[in-house]
Amino acid sequence: MKVEEEAVKWYEENKPKYELLARKVEDIITENIKQKNIQYHSITSRPKSVESYGNKAKNEKYTEPINEIFDMAGIRVITYLESDVEVVSNIIEDLFDISIENSEVGWI
Repeated sequence: MKVEEEAVKWYEENKPKYELLARKVEDIITENIKQKNIQYHSITSRPKSVESYGNKAKNEKYTEPINEIFDMAGIRVITYLESDVEVVSNIIEDLFDISIENSEVGWI
């Protein structure tokens, strides 16, 4: 079995854990944003799809995808005000150990 096939099999077996993790992190962020009385449009979470994980695992830069791919779940916070983006980012940074180089903060 190829390395990426093993990784996909592993992720299929473990995806429910990442789904639960994503929901829990979404709940924690939501609670903390509400405590600060920040108005927001939405807060959503999701695990990475098996297809997306598989595509990423095929990338030549990963020799051990199971140990090298870290983004198995994501949280998206959409605020109404641009000025709240930094406030929300600070709340999240206070709550969690963030890998800045693997994170995206921004607005449209």
